[in-house]
Amino acid sequence: MRRRRLSQHVCGKIRVSLLASCVHSTLKFSKTLRSLRSLLYLFLIYTVGQVLLFTSMVSPTVNVTRYTALAVGIFYGFYHRRTLQAAHDAHKLDQAVHQRENLIAEAKEAWKRKQEQASSKDDVITDPEDPRFDFEKLIAKWEKEA
Repeated sequence: MRRRRLSQHVCGKIRVSLLASCVHSTLKFSKTLRSLRSLLYLFLIYTVGQVLLFTSMVSPTVNVTRYTALAVGIFYGFYHRRTLQAAHDAHKLDQAVHQRENLIAEAKEAWKRKQEQASSKDDVITDPEDPRFDFEKLIAKWEKEA
């Protein structure tokens, strides 16, 4: 039994050193693993693997500590995800409200322009680039004013 634990311990150290060398080499050559997130994922994979593989050869205190840390990490992940989702939902709601306010303001402006055009049907359009411009009406208006 003692011999088996010793061999597991040695194999575990070899696995840890191989994992560390793999992480070091991938960090050295891979640009995608340079972010903090990928390092955290590697650490979590390593920690969960250690918990699952080597729980029988450590003291119960260490096992309790590991499982407690794992549980706290999972609960923190749920909590953090929930707060991020709430902030994202609030931001989307603010954007939707702002978009509606802009649409309402544009509609009011278009309605005012339409009402002004309807009330000024008798007025002559003096802008030559307007498609409704009529030169004869403009001359007639100038004659009435003079």
